[in-house]
Amino acid sequence: HLFIKKGTAMKNGSLLHAGSVTEIQPKDEVSVSLHSLAFILNNNKMAELVPGKTYKLDDLKGLTQNKAGYSKAFINILTNQDYSHKPKSGISMRDDSSKDLWYYWPADSCTVLSDKLYLGAGSDGCRYESKIFLKGKDHLDSIETIENKLDYEVKQLPPGEYSWSYKLACEGTVKSYRNIFYIPEQAEKSAFLAKHKAYKNSIAGFSVEMQTFLLEEYKFMNRIYL
Repeated sequence: HLFIKKGTAMKNGSLLHAGSVTEIQPKDEVSVSLHSLAFILNNNKMAELVPGKTYKLDDLKGLTQNKAGYSKAFINILTNQDYSHKPKSGISMRDDSSKDLWYYWPADSCTVLSDKLYLGAGSDGCRYESKIFLKGKDHLDSIETIENKLDYEVKQLPPGEYSWSYKLACEGTVKSYRNIFYIPEQAEKSAFLAKHKAYKNSIAGFSVEMQTFLLEEYKFMNRIYL
């Protein structure tokens, strides 16, 4: 099977978009567009395709012939992730070219694994119309917002669930938001980080660009901020 993770590919003259999964038949020809990311899965073996190159079925089988096999659990993670239809707002990666005016970070209802946390919203030309209010079970705080500054570092918080709310003005419209994030206990955090590390090690054979994409996809699908 051919998986298109980013961009497009052509199969016998038909266009395949990101998120597409298609079976390759003996007479098929496949080429991956430039600046796109795709891989082939043959039984339990995977190989990344080179953008701009045309492949037939035997070529694709040859790519995986000498590859080490992956576990069923890893294949299930990788093939069931789909980052192609992520929402424009509230995604976990920052400085994303697809973000809209009301983009915010971290993603809503995410688990925070990083030692530093930044809360922010909006894009160029937007401004806060209120403080950022941060509330937890035994915690209540507010952050003074400054003109032309959209993100703010939050000091280390004890484990628990937190909400943060604010008013944001963009292009003459003001909207109010309330988002949630979760700070895990150390044991839970360690378990999350161990899974992330194992996944990162498993994709080490892919190109740097593919690895970067797959890690962002993993964070998005698992709702983690790291």
